[in-house]
Amino acid sequence: MANWISDYLGHGLHLSVASLQLAVVRVALALALLWKFAFEHAQGAWHWFDRGSYVRHEYEAAKGRLLPVLGATGYRLAYVVKAAAVVLLLAGVSPRTAAVVLGAFLLFQLTFENTHTNLFLVACAVVVALGDGPGQCLTWRTVAGATRDGLATTLAHETAARSDAFPAVLGAVVVAGMYVNTAVQKLRSPDFRSGVVIHRWLEHMAAVRPTAFRLVWYPKWVVRRFVTPGAEVGARRLRLPAQAAIAAELLLPAGLLWWPSWPLAVVAGIGMHTAFALLSPVRLVPFSLAVVSTYALFIPG
Repeated sequence: MANWISDYLGHGLHLSVASLQLAVVRVALALALLWKFAFEHAQGAWHWFDRGSYVRHEYEAAKGRLLPVLGATGYRLAYVVKAAAVVLLLAGVSPRTAAVVLGAFLLFQLTFENTHTNLFLVACAVVVALGDGPGQCLTWRTVAGATRDGLATTLAHETAARSDAFPAVLGAVVVAGMYVNTAVQKLRSPDFRSGVVIHRWLEHMAAVRPTAFRLVWYPKWVVRRFVTPGAEVGARRLRLPAQAAIAAELLLPAGLLWWPSWPLAVVAGIGMHTAFALLSPVRLVPFSLAVVSTYALFIPG
């Protein structure tokens, strides 16, 4: 089967997929949020809505009276609830409810931190919340079953579980659309195609790295090769990587959709997102982890 999604559409939206595919997205989403929330906590997220804080000021200034002003007590209550929801999501306990809670918190966070990472994590939460498949595999019951019956027997039982394909189709469409959209935006930007955008980002982050602990990381040779020589030389050396990223984002959806090319597309996607995550681990590890997990949704059901 070259493309099961076309079969799903051709059969009147009636098709099932392996629940394990959706469970992979659930686990990756939980791990991505654990990473994200842990670093935010280390950066003082518990105090973000204290009176006089910068985040609260930005929230109130941006939204005015359109949304209720959330005080420190209300925010901290939501903070504890979302932390509990992440644990439940990872364990596979009421994963649909946990995904709804986390999606709501991420939507709230978008009001003062509008990033592509938050937006994509919301999309993953919607995928998990829409189906019963994510809670059938890779849960606390998997650990218990492996202890009791053996790992092979437990995994064999879980890989046989099936669920409705709609959440998987939705997730596949979202990630394919995301790749195409970002590639088109970059194609329309002469500065990105020429390597100038990446050079400026590297130059800026190299300058602020001493005050941005753990926000960025790359070896010194990256700075020596792409930053130290100056804007013209650095941008010229980054032109090929910039154009390669555009080509990868354009080709990945087709490569993932066509089953014979799926393994190669997965390797290329993991390589690209690993490079992104190494450059900015705090910001991009959650995003990269969530995106790569959706590759499982393209596997023929």
